[in-house]
Formats: sequence, C-alpha cells, structure tokens
Amino acid sequence: MKYRLLLGLALAACPLFAIAQQDSAQASKTIDQVLYKIGKLNIITHVPPPLLKKAQMNDLMTTMEKCRAKENETRIEDAKIFAQLEPKIDKAIESAINDGTYPKRDIQITVVAIQQSILARREKATNEMIDMMYTTVKKSLNEGQINALKNLINPKDVDPSYKADKMTDEEKIRLYIRQVLLDGMTYDVLREMAKHAE
Repeated sequence: MKYRLLLGLALAACPLFAIAQQDSAQASKTIDQVLYKIGKLNIITHVPPPLLKKAQMNDLMTTMEKCRAKENETRIEDAKIFAQLEPKIDKAIESAINDGTYPKRDIQITVVAIQQSILARREKATNEMIDMMYTTVKKSLNEGQINALKNLINPKDVDPSYKADKMTDEEKIRLYIRQVLLDGMTYDVLREMAKHAE
C-alpha cells in the first residue's frame, strides 16, 4: 500500500516536473532572444544606419568574412591543443575524485602554460584582424565618417584606465574596430542594413 502511494505521488509529480522543464526551457529561449536583440540594438547604436553607404558596408563585410575565417583557423588550432590536453586533465580529475590524489604540480603548470600560449596566439590573431579592418576602414570610409566612428566608443566604458584625451585617432579607431566591427553580431546587422542602404 505504501509502495502504491509513493508510486502514485511520483506519477502525479511527473507532469509537474515536465511542465517545469518546459517552462524553464521557454524562459531560457525568451531570455536568449531578448539578449540577442539587446545586442543588436547595441550594435546599431554604434553603427548608425545613415552613417554608411551600401558599398562601404559591403567592403566592411568582405573583410569581416576574412576575419571570421582567421578566427575559425585559430579555434581549430586551439581545439587540437585542447584535445591533446584533455586526457591528462581527465586522469588528474579521476585520480583526485577516486583516490583523493591532489592534482600534480606538473599538470597545473602545463594547463597554465597552454592557456597563456593560446591567449597570446588569440591576441596576435585579433591584432592581425584589427589591422585588416583598419586598412578597409581607412580605404572605404571618408574622413568625416571615420571621425564619427572613433567617437562612438567611450574608451572608459571599455577600460576605466583608458584616457581618451591621451589616445591618438588611430588608437581610438582600432579600439572601435575591436569592440564593434569584430563583434560577431555586427556582420549580421550590417547585412540587414545593407538591404535598405543606398
């Protein structure tokens, strides 16, 4: 009788649990959708539609595609390195959980060294992408547009230690490129804008 009662309670709880899961999934979907739209709105405030012509948007997107390809190459290299590291990490975790063995110092040193190496390579790749975008910006946009773009970002919003009055125009443009033009969402926004641009 007790078993039947517990079974009945469990069965009764199943639909509620399923509903809770559905509600949670829907909530996550709603949050993701709104955050995506907030991101798009933020990009639009930094790439005002009237500022760029269609041909200029196309020039920027062409270079963005090259940057995306470079980023993908970097991620593939990262994945290869992590794939080699994963078995060592798995072994250290397994020993720690099953045997109470504290992770050896050599694996910790290896992990830190690899992370630093990957970060350095990513920073190098990012700087190369900024160079590519900078060349396109200087070539495709006129002086007035460039002056407008460089003032759309407040350096202190990126890093409180930045002093805008001490930065050169090139540094401001490069900061804009890093924060806005290299944002993955900007390409999608520009593609939509280009449909309505002249």
